[in-house]
Amino acid sequence: GLWHKMMAERGFVVASVDNFASTFFGKAGEDRAYRSFGPGNVAAQLAGVEYLSTLPWVDAERIGLWGWSGGGYNTLYALTHAPGTWKAGVAGAPVADWTFYDAIWTERYMDTPEDNPEGYATASALEAAAALEDPLLIVHGTADDNVHPQNTLAMSARLIAAGKPFEQAIHPGQKHGFRGPDSRHFYERMTEFFERHLAGHGEVQGPPAAPPE
Repeated sequence: GLWHKMMAERGFVVASVDNFASTFFGKAGEDRAYRSFGPGNVAAQLAGVEYLSTLPWVDAERIGLWGWSGGGYNTLYALTHAPGTWKAGVAGAPVADWTFYDAIWTERYMDTPEDNPEGYATASALEAAAALEDPLLIVHGTADDNVHPQNTLAMSARLIAAGKPFEQAIHPGQKHGFRGPDSRHFYERMTEFFERHLAGHGEVQGPPAAPPE
């Protein structure tokens, strides 16, 4: 997209990673995700980091990730299940726990929470919130009619209870896809977030040294 092009023009290396349930991996990838979202996806993200780290123009100590909706879930899951791997992450309209998402979609792959409690627990970013170590920005619209804002609110509550610092942007009246000024505000906020944490722009400087006596 245009935002990724802009970030590349600013000197960021931009890459997209296929998760194990994507078409590239075929039926074997789908089987890996059956009844257990999360572990396969973070394994794919980690494989992506491993590959990027071999490239001479990539700083392996400054890799971030972001995603929206299911990609927002992948971001939350990666940050809470492989902490310390990424320098920062942005989760837009994320699923935090699959018990909060549409049963008609989720239960096709996960079965019911009663029939598959272990799978739901394993797939939950919410249950692993206390493991967060890296800078996180969570963004959600209050009128989201796909991923309910309950996901972001529950995740925020867990992070607060665990004493974990994070950033949050709530967009009043916005649905699952932001429009108008809210869309621009989100991309500007995300750009600033990554420039601050990955490029080092906007770092707070300490007070000037006292002059010698």
